[in-house]
Amino acid sequence: MVITGGFVQVIGRQVSFYWNYKNYSMMDLTINYVLKIGIIAIILIFTVLFIINFFIHLYPYSFLIIVFTYALLIGVLLLILAPMHTIKQRWVVSVAISIGTILALFLKETTTINVYVTHWIGISTSILLSKLYLYFYFKNKVNKNYVLNKSMRVLKLIHHNYAYFFYGILIYLFIFTDRILAWSSSLNSISPYIIYYEKNYEIGMDIAILIFLLLAGVLEYSVASFSKFLDIGQKNTAYNSPKKFGKHLLKLYWQHVGLLLISSVIIFSLVYYIVMGTWGYEAQFKESLNNLSIRVCIIGSFGYLFLAWGMLNTLYMFTLNQPKKPIKALVIALLINLCVGMVMSRVVAYELSVVGMFLGAITFLVITLKDCVNFYKNLDYYYYATY
Repeated sequence: MVITGGFVQVIGRQVSFYWNYKNYSMMDLTINYVLKIGIIAIILIFTVLFIINFFIHLYPYSFLIIVFTYALLIGVLLLILAPMHTIKQRWVVSVAISIGTILALFLKETTTINVYVTHWIGISTSILLSKLYLYFYFKNKVNKNYVLNKSMRVLKLIHHNYAYFFYGILIYLFIFTDRILAWSSSLNSISPYIIYYEKNYEIGMDIAILIFLLLAGVLEYSVASFSKFLDIGQKNTAYNSPKKFGKHLLKLYWQHVGLLLISSVIIFSLVYYIVMGTWGYEAQFKESLNNLSIRVCIIGSFGYLFLAWGMLNTLYMFTLNQPKKPIKALVIALLINLCVGMVMSRVVAYELSVVGMFLGAITFLVITLKDCVNFYKNLDYYYYATY
């Protein structure tokens, strides 16, 4: 996910550009090109890991092959689904993943095929269905008699999207740093390898990340609403009162923040009942949640809430092509996440690496909030500079 995160951002950004001009030929070319280099990047990274493992023997090769297969398939799936949002075909994501999941479950329950292979077949099915849909979608859209530009200008692609590429990598690094720190801590008494999965910590973070995932809809709605009223506002604002333009949309911003916080209260209640309710985790998995998992879940939940708010601020600035300040904020937040998490997981308790994520998320929120308010105060300038 870290490797493909940057490529997913590039697909979303560049395909959106061509979508606005209805240049379906270049959309198709861009998707296929970025998909190809994304796959090459995954293969190159794992080739390096295999070479390192040959000399240092960190893990059994059977383990690395399983990890590589999952990484490649999930990476390709993320890349192939990335343009569905841009081309307004989000339903394909649900259909493709549902069919792949149902097939994997069917094979698991009715055959003796290895569980890894059932996963791989399911993911591959989702990839194939998504790719077929994109093929026929663009086959019907591309005008064979009129192609504006059939060549991929790689340097232009890099120049326009490098900041978003780094953002995609950094955001996933931020999300997974605390896990890697916890799983690699020497305070974890069961660590036969340099990085070793620890169930109780991961369960706590998996439940906590529901906050972030369920708030994604609020983020999407808020940015869509901002884009709509941005266009309406510039048409209805007199040329000699540009500050009203930013003031009106700043008010809309705080309404969106209110919606985010109200939604988070509802989602926190849901998470609480998953942890404590009679029908929740214990009922479904036939075991009670470890106190460590609950502690990690509480801290992680607030961390993901602050991260979601910070990402909302970032998405507003991305709308008018202002990525540099959010990236700077993310770099600072990532360093805090890494440094605090490293100290806490090595000195106090390995599960307290989540504190690094929590403080990093607060830092990301505070910096992006300040930048976002300034962004709204000069919204007329940023709007003019973009278009």
